[in-house]
This record gives sequence, structure tokens and C-alpha cells, in this order.
Amino acid sequence: MLNIYNQTLSKCPDNPKERNGSWMKDRTCTEAGGGVHQICYRDIGKNANKFSVHTGQSDWSTQRGNENHCVCLGAWSLYKKKLDEGIIETDHSRSRLKCDAIPVSVFSPKYVGKFSKWNGNEKKGQIVNGIEGIVTECDTPSIDAGQRDSLYRNYCSFAKSVPQLRETPLYIEKCVK
Repeated sequence: MLNIYNQTLSKCPDNPKERNGSWMKDRTCTEAGGGVHQICYRDIGKNANKFSVHTGQSDWSTQRGNENHCVCLGAWSLYKKKLDEGIIETDHSRSRLKCDAIPVSVFSPKYVGKFSKWNGNEKKGQIVNGIEGIVTECDTPSIDAGQRDSLYRNYCSFAKSVPQLRETPLYIEKCVK
């Protein structure tokens, strides 16, 4: 399995003693069905502002403290949309995602609907916030040029088949040549 940088996918937990955070038996965020838990959120109880509450769930995320968690594509998109619109107070964290633990499969056309919907709690256009949130939060100074190129190549390849993404400034800047 490869991550969004086309490198070996890391496990989501940082500590082998972490309680299960919706990851698979091999401790990766590679769920292909159901909620598609493929976004590794770092220290979710510490970094997120009540992630689960703001996505229409019980307050399980606060209880996780500084443990990582594989969150659903739709829940991530909804949370990111609410952050971007100022509906919820941001935590100002630029390290909320463990990017090397996010599989490249998040950029699969079969998951477009998973980013767009979340248990009836979705907001219009949240796919843009979810997908581009991954890209912008994972384009950090700590990655090298090869990782950055792979990240944008994966994003652009995916985004060209998603009308909502083809109209964004990020797509135009990074993908239109």
C-alpha cells in the first residue's frame, strides 16, 4: 500500500499501545467499504475541536486524547468545511493529519460520493474542503520535492474527473498547464 506521496503507507498510531482508532488489523487507515476510514487524524482529542460532535456523532473524539484515529472521508470533509467557514472554532493546528498514513486510495474516483456525504449532516461543496484540505495540509515544508510532486500528481489526476474541483484556484494553479 502506498500513501498520498506514493511511498510506503505508514501505520496510523504513533504508539503501539494506542487503543484501536478505527484502523484495520495492520493498523493502517485502509478501510475500503463502510465509512471508508482513510484519514489519519493525529492526536484527535488534543488537535480537534470536538471533531465527532461537530460531525453529528457522540463525543468519542475528545475521549481519545492524544491518540490518533482513522476518520471517515465524509466526516473529515464536513469537519474541514465547518472549519473553513468559521462555523466551528479552529484549533490552528497545521499538523492535524498524519499524511504519510493516508493511503493514495483517497484520490480514487470511487470515493467521490464518500467525501460528499456524511450521514445526512453534509454541507454543500464539502468535497472541495475535504480533498483540498488533505492536499494543502500535507504540503508542508518537511516534505521533499519528490513527495510534493507525487502529492500534486495524485491530486490532479483525481481532480480532473471531479467537476467541483476543476473550478478551484488550487486546481487551476497546480493542474492546468
